Amino acid sequence: LAAEELAATIQKSEDAYYQCSAQVLSKRKSKDSPTGHEYTVRRDGTMILTNKRVFVVDEGTTNIRFSDIGDIDVDIDEGVIEISKVSSGRPIVLKTDAPIYTGRAIDLLVNAQAGGETG
Repeated sequence: LAAEELAATIQKSEDAYYQCSAQVLSKRKSKDSPTGHEYTVRRDGTMILTNKRVFVVDEGTTNIRFSDIGDIDVDIDEGVIEISKVSSGRPIVLKTDAPIYTGRAIDLLVNAQAGGETG
């Protein structure tokens, strides 16, 4: 993607691959929910995927560097992507219109940056 098409500026060393609307959610246990969890919106903005990170920007920014990502889990039923960070026990939860595509793109980019191949 061209830098002028993006909702936010990126570093000169970054290449942007994908942009879509997204929400950053907080997940907590709930006895009322059939899944056992409920979500609240922390940030509602635009997600940008680059070769180094994924971030969601609105008035502020939620930034996840690929080197910090431990695991990616796509929950098809909830339509969310849970990103577990190496440095934190609490995952970052993203909601997009295309969670399977977005989750796979993040996974490919994380593995590409790590220098590994995915199957």
